[in-house]
Amino acid sequence: MKPGGSKSRAPPLRSDGQLGAAAIESAAMRTALSTLWRSKHPRGPDELWERAAQMGAQAIVLDRTLPEDLRAALLATAPADLVAALEHTAAARLCAEDRAERQAAVAAAERALAGAGARGVPVVVLAPGGVALSIPDHEVALAFARGEWDPAAPQDERTARATRALDALRFALEPLCARAERESVRVALPTRGAPAELPTVDEAVGLLADFRGAPLGYWHDTAAAHQEAALGLEKEAAWLEQLGAAALGARASDACGLLAPLAPGVGEVDFASIARLPLAVLTAPPSAPAAEIAAALALLGAL
Repeated sequence: MKPGGSKSRAPPLRSDGQLGAAAIESAAMRTALSTLWRSKHPRGPDELWERAAQMGAQAIVLDRTLPEDLRAALLATAPADLVAALEHTAAARLCAEDRAERQAAVAAAERALAGAGARGVPVVVLAPGGVALSIPDHEVALAFARGEWDPAAPQDERTARATRALDALRFALEPLCARAERESVRVALPTRGAPAELPTVDEAVGLLADFRGAPLGYWHDTAAAHQEAALGLEKEAAWLEQLGAAALGARASDACGLLAPLAPGVGEVDFASIARLPLAVLTAPPSAPAAEIAAALALLGAL
């Protein structure tokens, strides 16, 4: 939509206009739609705004797979408070022991924080990365599918490598939390998505304690927590039991075993646990039919 043939402007979504920092403090859960659910080749930001509006979403969240040019266009055309969060990930790891890699990761994350601050986006989700294990992620999935997965197999190796990776992550978070405070943005660490990734529940509890008082919180991922439980690594409920008080929102997606993300309501996840969180972000694959998205928004809205 381009009024007067000039700058593209997003169509209005169904919003109460309070989905910025004020809504993060609210006890009432809001729902948003992740841009992961999009056509293969979107025409531009207008198409994504229109899809969200048609579904009745209150806001959108810019997912980590969104191309950089489209992300910038969405931020530039966003009405106030209608981008509830953005997910950031990069090839360089925030938990890298190598100083140059970690500095590159911090620089990229600072750019994301600056972009969020300039447009009033209240939360930036930062994926820390992980450690290198002798059992790569694809072999974990294969072993699980064959019934050969042993949850104890990677633990000693991961424990040995995680200590230094966590120290590196702390070094990275210091300047990032300071930058987030200047930008009036909150940083959120997500539920890890694989055994090699940081942090575990206990590691996340420790990091939040280390940065008590900083603009650092937790971003719950329902599918990732379900996968952790399927792999026998952690109880599904443990994440919110330990970190719920620090949760800024949830990436609400379903899962069947390790198969994820799916639209909420078509898999095995019980979404009642996120009802008290300030924000639920419907996250579904691009292939999900519109009817599934509408049903999922209704499910989350009824929590």
